Amino acid sequence: MLHVLLGCLALGVIARGQQNPGFISIDCGAPNDYHDDQLDIYYKADVGFVDSGTNMQVSTQVIYQNNQQQSKNLRIFPSGKRNCYTLKPDEGNGNTYLVRASFWYGDYDGKNQTPAFDLHIDVNYWITVNSSSWIYEEIIYTPPRDYIQVRLVNTGSGVPFISALELRLLDNSIYQINSGALVTNWRYNLGSLNTYRHPQDVYDRIWNNQTYSGGWSSVSNTTAIVTSTSNDAYKVPLEVLMTATQVKNATDPLSLFWTSTTPRLSVNAMYDVKKTYGVIRVSWQGDPCMPTQYTWSGLNCSYDSSPRIISLNLSSSGLKGLIAASISNLTAVVTLDLSNNSLTGSVPDFLAQMPSLKVLNLSGNNLSGSAPRTLLKKNADGSLLLSLDGNSNLCQSDDCQTSNVQPKKKGISIAPVIASVAAVLVLISLGALAVMWIIKRRQIQDVTTITTTSNSTGEFIGTLKLSKNRPFTSTEVTRITDNFRTVIGEGGFGKVYFGYKAKMLSQSSKQGYKEFHAEAQLLMVVHHRNLVSLIGYCEEFENMALIYELMSNGNVRQHLSGFTQP
Repeated sequence: MLHVLLGCLALGVIARGQQNPGFISIDCGAPNDYHDDQLDIYYKADVGFVDSGTNMQVSTQVIYQNNQQQSKNLRIFPSGKRNCYTLKPDEGNGNTYLVRASFWYGDYDGKNQTPAFDLHIDVNYWITVNSSSWIYEEIIYTPPRDYIQVRLVNTGSGVPFISALELRLLDNSIYQINSGALVTNWRYNLGSLNTYRHPQDVYDRIWNNQTYSGGWSSVSNTTAIVTSTSNDAYKVPLEVLMTATQVKNATDPLSLFWTSTTPRLSVNAMYDVKKTYGVIRVSWQGDPCMPTQYTWSGLNCSYDSSPRIISLNLSSSGLKGLIAASISNLTAVVTLDLSNNSLTGSVPDFLAQMPSLKVLNLSGNNLSGSAPRTLLKKNADGSLLLSLDGNSNLCQSDDCQTSNVQPKKKGISIAPVIASVAAVLVLISLGALAVMWIIKRRQIQDVTTITTTSNSTGEFIGTLKLSKNRPFTSTEVTRITDNFRTVIGEGGFGKVYFGYKAKMLSQSSKQGYKEFHAEAQLLMVVHHRNLVSLIGYCEEFENMALIYELMSNGNVRQHLSGFTQP
């Protein structure tokens, strides 16, 4: 007889375990399995669902403040950054599930210090848990695999814990999502004083009671409501449909609203980039920035207020096609590197409108057309470091905007190109001119007075009264250069002397007077931030010179070698 009785008890446990098809119900931290008679749900202890953690009970001082059995115990995870529960529903993937996690700190450790931590579903960030009261979080989820992992992530703000974890199979027609997740905000039973869930709701959704005072009143139906159970996939409980809320004055509006969390456009942009270019990287799952130790490879984030992407490096990533418009939503990005890919089409204007962008590298692609003027202007004024090398069909000059000039390669880098006037203009070949450039050049306005010194000791030579681009006499040039005392460079047709920089035509120069005149005429009308300004010239028989503005701090060779003259 004893053996028969034990057998019956075992069959009873198995029957209760199978009475909620499509349900997985875990009382985290509970010492054993049990049946909740009020909910008519069979709960299991978390053995077999998780491999880490410690079972605890809430403080005896507060244990009776919540009548739910699932709130009495909890499981804590004092070790490890991530601890996971693994749920394996019988129905597998391709189905939609409601997953609910419940939390009550209950001062289990006697410290009265509520911890904060992150909750993930698979690799996706779900919510940050930070509450001393009993709370629950719900998510509608269609898993990509036959199992679901709920992860508690230690963010350094206390020991993660969980009170209950529940999974409920839903009808796929209710939330028609093929993949991904929907986080629920709230579900109210308006006009009622009662909260309902299972068994009234076959999906075990929680319908919290909600009433309003003031201009609203509660109403209820006294007769039974007949619904069609065969076609009603949503299956709202009849008890919920029996109550409602209405305004007392028929002319008043009935408005329900809530404040939604601001969407993180950087997150959405990265998912679009991933989809557009088919980027496959092991780390490109879940939130790009969170948790911090699992950020996506190739990007950096800031965490001042909310996590935001500040740099993105997709160099040599096999990107093809146009530059994705979704990149413009990366409003916090300072550095963007899309170099050495196979990007085609034009350089989009929206890149110049990205408010934080300081470095943009598009070199080594197949871009074509003309570089936007706004980008070129930002590069010219130093507010953007732009690199466009290696795009043979891309014009990188303002000239392309208004003419049919053939595209020409011109590298744009952090230091302005130092070249001769002839090379910059691609008009004449005058050899290497002694043109000097400094990091912060002095802007020369219309010059009316020039004070010159003969050497670095500051010895005064004289003051000249002149107008910009005026002719100089050979006597003035001799006095400016202190009788051509100090040679500081040599160009294709002459030497450069210290003073008010004077470039003299060498008597042995093979380039002759024609080139001299051409250079003088060009420099009188052409101005560029990387070229010294022409002040004037001298043309007296065999004495010919060009007078440039004074540029201190040495020449390019000295800066590259690390040696500059005082």
